[in-house]
Amino acid sequence: MVDRTELQNKARLVESHRQHLEELQRRMDQIVNVINEHQVTEEVLSRLISMAETGESKVGQLAKEFNEAAEKLQASENQSPPSPPTKPSAEANKPAPKQRRRGSMFGSELTLDD
Repeated sequence: MVDRTELQNKARLVESHRQHLEELQRRMDQIVNVINEHQVTEEVLSRLISMAETGESKVGQLAKEFNEAAEKLQASENQSPPSPPTKPSAEANKPAPKQRRRGSMFGSELTLDD
């Protein structure tokens, strides 16, 4: 027959193994959560990369169209005769009125308004 101390030792051992198994299960759950988060992150990154590639191709196309339009504009400017310079208007020749300095109540001391 098994004595009492041997049964207590086996009970402690069983409890220790049970706690160890619970800890392993918690760790497995955490790993599964991390793997799921990584999958979501991978999917988001893939979409962002795809969007970036699409954006790059659009930018390239727009840059090409811009360069073509600029070349056409330069070609048309080079072919047309230069227009005669315009005479400045009479108002443009008038000097700007001088700003008067506001008088200070404190004589020659500077204030925040100066």
